[in-house]
Amino acid sequence: MIEPGAVATEFVANVRADRGIEALVAGTGVYQPVIGTCLERTAKSFSTAQGARECAQAVVAALTADEPGFRYRSSEWAAGFTGIELADADGSAVQDLTTSWLAE
Repeated sequence: MIEPGAVATEFVANVRADRGIEALVAGTGVYQPVIGTCLERTAKSFSTAQGARECAQAVVAALTADEPGFRYRSSEWAAGFTGIELADADGSAVQDLTTSWLAE
Protein backbone atom coordinates (compact mmCIF):
# COMPACT_ATOMS: atom_id res chain seq x y z
CA MET A 1 0.00 0.00 0.00
CA ILE A 2 1.49 3.33 -1.06
CA GLU A 3 0.37 6.22 1.13
CA PRO A 4 1.28 9.61 -0.34
CA GLY A 5 0.55 13.08 0.90
CA ALA A 6 -0.07 15.93 -1.52
CA VAL A 7 1.85 15.28 -4.74
CA ALA A 8 2.69 18.07 -7.19
CA THR A 9 1.21 16.77 -10.43
CA GLU A 10 -1.23 18.13 -12.99
CA PHE A 11 -3.88 17.70 -10.29
CA VAL A 12 -2.29 20.67 -8.49
CA ALA A 13 -2.50 22.78 -11.62
CA ASN A 14 -6.15 21.80 -12.01
CA VAL A 15 -6.90 22.76 -8.40
CA ARG A 16 -5.32 26.16 -8.99
CA ALA A 17 -7.05 26.74 -12.34
CA ASP A 18 -9.62 29.51 -12.48
CA ARG A 19 -12.95 27.71 -12.48
CA GLY A 20 -15.10 30.39 -10.95
CA ILE A 21 -14.54 28.96 -7.47
CA GLU A 22 -15.08 32.32 -5.78
CA ALA A 23 -18.55 32.61 -7.28
CA LEU A 24 -19.38 29.05 -6.25
CA VAL A 25 -18.18 29.62 -2.70
CA ALA A 26 -20.11 32.88 -2.47
CA GLY A 27 -23.30 30.93 -3.13
CA THR A 28 -22.83 28.41 -0.32
CA GLY A 29 -24.57 30.40 2.40
CA VAL A 30 -23.79 29.32 5.96
CA TYR A 31 -21.15 26.87 4.67
CA GLN A 32 -19.07 29.64 3.10
CA PRO A 33 -16.61 30.07 6.02
CA VAL A 34 -15.92 26.33 6.25
CA ILE A 35 -15.53 25.89 2.50
CA GLY A 36 -13.26 28.94 2.32
CA THR A 37 -11.07 27.56 5.10
CA CYS A 38 -10.92 24.16 3.41
CA LEU A 39 -9.89 25.69 0.08
CA GLU A 40 -7.20 27.83 1.74
CA ARG A 41 -5.79 24.84 3.60
CA THR A 42 -5.78 22.73 0.44
CA ALA A 43 -3.91 25.45 -1.43
CA LYS A 44 -1.32 25.63 1.38
CA SER A 45 -0.83 21.87 1.42
CA PHE A 46 -0.18 21.84 -2.32
CA SER A 47 2.33 24.68 -2.00
CA THR A 48 4.58 22.24 -0.11
CA ALA A 49 3.57 19.11 -2.04
CA GLN A 50 6.20 16.50 -2.71
CA GLY A 51 7.31 15.93 -6.26
CA ALA A 52 5.93 13.12 -8.37
CA ARG A 53 9.43 11.60 -8.58
CA GLU A 54 9.65 11.33 -4.78
CA CYS A 55 6.26 9.60 -4.68
CA ALA A 56 7.31 7.29 -7.51
CA GLN A 57 10.39 6.28 -5.51
CA ALA A 58 8.09 4.79 -2.86
CA VAL A 59 6.32 2.79 -5.58
CA VAL A 60 9.63 1.54 -6.98
CA ALA A 61 10.83 0.61 -3.48
CA ALA A 62 7.69 -1.46 -2.93
CA LEU A 63 7.95 -3.16 -6.31
CA THR A 64 11.64 -4.03 -6.02
CA ALA A 65 11.86 -5.03 -2.34
CA ASP A 66 13.03 -8.59 -1.68
CA GLU A 67 10.52 -8.76 1.15
CA PRO A 68 8.02 -5.98 0.55
CA GLY A 69 6.27 -4.35 3.47
CA PHE A 70 2.56 -3.75 3.58
CA ARG A 71 2.78 0.05 3.80
CA TYR A 72 5.06 2.58 2.15
CA ARG A 73 4.73 6.29 2.94
CA SER A 74 6.07 8.60 0.29
CA SER A 75 6.72 11.62 2.52
CA GLU A 76 7.26 12.65 6.12
CA TRP A 77 3.81 14.28 6.10
CA ALA A 78 2.20 11.02 4.97
CA ALA A 79 4.08 9.10 7.65
CA GLY A 80 2.83 11.46 10.34
CA PHE A 81 -0.78 11.42 9.16
CA THR A 82 -1.00 7.68 8.64
CA GLY A 83 0.63 7.16 12.03
CA ILE A 84 -2.36 8.93 13.57
CA GLU A 85 -4.76 6.80 11.52
CA LEU A 86 -3.12 3.55 12.55
CA ALA A 87 -3.19 4.42 16.25
CA ASP A 88 -6.81 5.57 16.07
CA ALA A 89 -9.00 2.53 16.73
CA ASP A 90 -12.35 4.31 16.50
CA GLY A 91 -11.48 7.08 14.04
CA SER A 92 -12.09 9.91 16.49
CA ALA A 93 -8.51 11.26 16.40
CA VAL A 94 -8.56 11.56 12.61
CA GLN A 95 -12.01 13.09 12.75
CA ASP A 96 -10.86 15.64 15.36
CA LEU A 97 -7.75 16.45 13.32
CA THR A 98 -9.54 16.93 10.03
CA THR A 99 -12.32 18.90 11.72
CA SER A 100 -9.68 21.26 13.10
CA TRP A 101 -8.53 21.92 9.53
CA LEU A 102 -11.93 23.43 8.79
CA ALA A 103 -11.86 25.69 11.82
CA GLU A 104 -8.45 27.28 11.11
